[in-house]
Amino acid sequence: MDVSSSENRHIGISGAALKMIAVITMFIDHFAAVYLFQEYEAAVNNIKPVPAFIKNMIADGSIAFVHNNSRLVGRLAFPIYCFLLIEGFKYTHDKLKYCIRLWVFALISQIPFGLAFANKIFDPEYVNVFFTLAIGFVTVWIVDEIKKRFGEKEGASYAVSMVVILLFATVAELLNTDYGALGIILIALMYITRYDRLSCSISCIAVLIGYSLVLDHESEIFAIFAFIPIWLYNGERGRQWKYFFYWFYPVHLLALWALWTFI
Repeated sequence: MDVSSSENRHIGISGAALKMIAVITMFIDHFAAVYLFQEYEAAVNNIKPVPAFIKNMIADGSIAFVHNNSRLVGRLAFPIYCFLLIEGFKYTHDKLKYCIRLWVFALISQIPFGLAFANKIFDPEYVNVFFTLAIGFVTVWIVDEIKKRFGEKEGASYAVSMVVILLFATVAELLNTDYGALGIILIALMYITRYDRLSCSISCIAVLIGYSLVLDHESEIFAIFAFIPIWLYNGERGRQWKYFFYWFYPVHLLALWALWTFI
């Protein structure tokens, strides 16, 4: 089912609206993971003075509630970014330019990412999500070329594609990218089911539930709610602020780090 080509094309939400949902939920997540967590640590360990509202939240116990639920809200962001990545892959006129842009922002974002989450200029133990998206883009690009070259040999195309997906999922895991192998698998699934929204939703939800239960990452199960706005996507691009969405990631991480470090 390709919603973008249906008669109800204008019903639902645009790509720009999807991006904004991803940005807002990501910011809520990172505000809790970076600012609230670090201020809590500073207060408990008496590292530096903290704002009065943080002290009050610690005293009444609300800081844990706000932190934990904000992290759950943030689970919606990544599947939406993966979906939009595949939409971009489907419709871009210049895949190389798109790919280079992802890698450039992956490099730009690593220092703000390291500062925000580890208070280090570079943290090799944890690599930002732009690297996951860039590796995912390369993965589906190679799979797409394999499909074209093998033509009618679907069995061989499928086998080679699975090897490529597993290879790049392993690379993401070894590099400790944000979401690691799970991220590459979700991106690959969204590529494979890119013209069937129902299959996309069911397969990705199944993977997220399995990942949450088998690997004991219960919070990731909340990512399944991302498929509500994804399902409502109408195929329209909407008003595009392309570089705003790219720059928002490193800039907001740097701002959150500065907020708890200097204020």
